[in-house]
Amino acid sequence: LTAISVTDSEGVSIDCGGDSELEPGSSFSCSGHGLATTGQYSNVGRATAMPDFGPQIQTTDVSHYYGSSPGLAILKRTNGVKALASPGPYISVDDPVTWTYQVTNTGNIFLSGLEILDDQLGPISCPSTTLAAHAEMFCHHFGVATAGQYSNTVVITGTPPVGDLVSATAASYYFGVDAGILLTKLLNGQQVQSAPGPYVEVGQLVTWTYVISNTGNATLTEVRLIDDRLGAITCTQEEVEPGAGTVCQVAEIVQAGPYSNTATAIARQPAGEDVTDESTSYYFGVDAAVRVQTLSNGYDADDAPGPFIRVGHPVTWSYVVTNTGNITLTDVVVTDSEGVSLTCEGSILQANQAMTCIAHGVAISGQYSNTGSVAAQPDFGAEVEDSDLSHYFGSSPGLALSKLTNGQRAISSPGPYILVNDPVTWTFMVTNTGNVNLSQLAVVDDQIGVVLCPSDELGAGESMYCEATAAASAGQHKNIATVTGYSPEGPPSLAEAVGYYFGAEPVISLTKNTSGEM
Repeated sequence: LTAISVTDSEGVSIDCGGDSELEPGSSFSCSGHGLATTGQYSNVGRATAMPDFGPQIQTTDVSHYYGSSPGLAILKRTNGVKALASPGPYISVDDPVTWTYQVTNTGNIFLSGLEILDDQLGPISCPSTTLAAHAEMFCHHFGVATAGQYSNTVVITGTPPVGDLVSATAASYYFGVDAGILLTKLLNGQQVQSAPGPYVEVGQLVTWTYVISNTGNATLTEVRLIDDRLGAITCTQEEVEPGAGTVCQVAEIVQAGPYSNTATAIARQPAGEDVTDESTSYYFGVDAAVRVQTLSNGYDADDAPGPFIRVGHPVTWSYVVTNTGNITLTDVVVTDSEGVSLTCEGSILQANQAMTCIAHGVAISGQYSNTGSVAAQPDFGAEVEDSDLSHYFGSSPGLALSKLTNGQRAISSPGPYILVNDPVTWTFMVTNTGNVNLSQLAVVDDQIGVVLCPSDELGAGESMYCEATAAASAGQHKNIATVTGYSPEGPPSLAEAVGYYFGAEPVISLTKNTSGEM
């Protein structure tokens, strides 16, 4: 055969070394060169030749190879998050962590002997150790979060039918949140954690300072403060880094008695529920006060004249001292403006406790006033004091009665001579000679009976005239008049007056004798 020619269907250049003839039963080789392409490849070799006799002859032959392109990819998720850089998802310490490894055979050839190794977790178990071309599978590993920044890197290797091992790597991150918040509450700069707390005077201003500290390892946001008595409190900042803090402050007027308020600090953390902390503070609002009530013979006589007491009769002053505040009083001292000597039950008063001091005297004439005063030292704060005015009127009642008979003062017999059946007019002058008003005045004559007067009352020093009229009767007459009246303290006063007249009945008779004979 001569003019032998060899070609390739894919255009590969064929080199036969210059040979183009073949004797019967002999052969020669040709070669072509190229680079493998990926995937299935086929080509057809064709040879043509001219025999010494007859037409041209040819032959063909097909050939195949598979272009192997192995590849692996791994995608790692932490709690479902593709966390390729720090910090990754925020997960509360001790909460579950699930790592998901998405393994993909990115090549065109079957892989076997698949192994996954995590630098923190060790070997990772997967559903299979083989993976077809372009197939994928998911592997999982479970754990719990630890505090702080966490990262792990995974390497996967696989063996293709030919060639070297293939591998892929992936890193993942999360931040283990150990969130913490601390509320420190100060009252006027003092931390008070139990009742009753400091004593402060009612009406003063107290200042609460709230220090909110981030004691965890993650930034806190939306930091806020609510006080159960004072409401929402404004703070200096709403975002606090780990180890830092924010300050809130509010002031209020002190209220009386035991006081407590509880504040709650609330902040949002990157993982899980909000973090909170509470702090309660206490104080005792001191409302120190004392009251004295001065009584004269049992009467609370703030205004004059007070009770009427007969001059020379005993007077008892009672000084009722009451601790009207909410704190113990010591060194309780009671005095009287008029210097009377007092006897008290003690010198210490508990809150709402009372005691009585007593002083004695004798009533003097006229209007009397005195002031009882008390001073005491509370256990906290300045001295307190009080005073109370009291009155009495020293009563010295008196009555005088004078009596005129037909205008004459006839205090002895025979008195004026008045013709029988002529009118007799008695005039009674009633005088209040004391220093108090008299009431229920009544003038009674033992002969005439009740005498009508223009009034039944007389002020101190006042006088009035009463009259009675009758016809004179014959002979010597004497009548005694009595006036009575009541002073404010009760017992009556009285006075008497006597009057005389002589009822004249002149008669004359004439006897005439004539020479001694009637």
